[in-house]
Amino acid sequence: MVPAWFGVNESAIRKAEDIAGQRYVILLTDMYAAAIRPKDAAGARDAISPFCSLTVP
Repeated sequence: MVPAWFGVNESAIRKAEDIAGQRYVILLTDMYAAAIRPKDAAGARDAISPFCSLTVP
């Protein structure tokens, strides 16, 4: 599961737990790493901006 641009937060964890229940395993990816946790839309935009300039060869 890839969470919204705010990254892994309590809401994303609860959603993954709800989807998984007791019969499934959910892999919740953390695209920012533990040190980056955007608190608002501006912070999320700044955190994701390096990914927006990547190109595939």
